[in-house]
Amino acid sequence: LGLGMVRLITANASGVAAAAPTYQARLLELIEKVDIALPFWEAAEEEGTPTLVDRLANKIDVPSLARNLVSQLAGIVGNASLVLIYLFFLILERPFFEAKLRRIFPDDDRRQEMREILGRIDHDVSTYLGLKSFVSLLTALPSYVVLRWVGVDFAEFWGILIFVLNFIPNVGSLVATLLPSAIALVQFPTTGPFLTVA
Repeated sequence: LGLGMVRLITANASGVAAAAPTYQARLLELIEKVDIALPFWEAAEEEGTPTLVDRLANKIDVPSLARNLVSQLAGIVGNASLVLIYLFFLILERPFFEAKLRRIFPDDDRRQEMREILGRIDHDVSTYLGLKSFVSLLTALPSYVVLRWVGVDFAEFWGILIFVLNFIPNVGSLVATLLPSAIALVQFPTTGPFLTVA
């Protein structure tokens, strides 16, 4: 399952990077439409001054942003792999935990108290992660369905990203909304799909 997720993320991240020049061209078209729709900006410009499109084209580089996103995701996948390796070794150590606890706390009462504290921590962390995973899934699945229905590129990738980003308090949900919405804005010729996704 983990390997399948890594492959899916890698393939879709590469696809986003490959489609980035098309998104860049579409974004520049949108900026040009805004520039034409707001002629008072042009009136304020002197002869020979670069237009809004020219100014923003130099500042917005979608392929570079896509490469950065792919790089960040590669880092996340690498860190997740490292966490899984540590988890594997922790599971291997579990049978020896009681012996270690006896050595650290020779007193029976103190050892029992420590067991209860560790049990509460285990219960609270498990409850939090279970609830957070459930809420993230409740967010990611309908989001994936909407993205697929609208026809947004790389819907599976965005669904997984939405699931993962929902673990980050406050900011994660905002970023999870902005990224697929931005793709919908530059992918389609009308704003309807963008509004639906947002």
